[in-house]
Order: sequence, then C-alpha cells, then structure tokens
Amino acid sequence: MKFNLEDIDKQLGENYWQPTEIVRINDFVIRAMACKGEYYWHSHDEDDEALLVMKGSVTLDMPDESVVLNAGEGYLIPKGVKHRPQCEERAIMFMIEPRDLPYTKGL
Repeated sequence: MKFNLEDIDKQLGENYWQPTEIVRINDFVIRAMACKGEYYWHSHDEDDEALLVMKGSVTLDMPDESVVLNAGEGYLIPKGVKHRPQCEERAIMFMIEPRDLPYTKGL
C-alpha cells in the first residue's frame, strides 16, 4: 500500500488532535495527527508509543521533563509515562502504536 506524506498533511487540514489511521502493520498502526495548542495529559499503561514529527515542532511534556521534537525527530514514550504533546504552531505528528492502544485520560 502506497501513501504520500504531503497528501496526508493536506487531508488532515486543521482538524487538530484527531488521530487518523494511515496503515496497519500486523498488530500495530501508524496514525497521523495535525496538532496545534495542547492535548490532554494521558498515559498508556500496557504499551510503549513512538512519536515522529513530520512538520513543525512539538513539545512533549512529561512529569520530569519536557522534550522538544522538531521535524524529522522522534521519541519513544515508555508504557505508563504520563505525557501531553503541545505546539504553538500547526505541526504534523505520526504515532506508531498497537492498533488497540487504550488511553488513560485526564491524569
């Protein structure tokens, strides 16, 4: 299955914080999301999550640190770690995660 990153960017538009499934890989999925402003604090109790920034800059807040991810950079969030992505300007982020990843919201 072929997909184009620029087309995905256009399709996401300004629908912020709405993960969109791009492709499934066995029990995993790649989701894309347009970001602007703050997402809510949450964690994934059972699984790790990988974030890749395609466009813009995303700050990943965690209880003990904040990490700035620029286009072309990624970060592996270990299971159980509370986190909240945020960005001042529009950014595009990809998440690589288990297909049925549960969220624990509002921590």
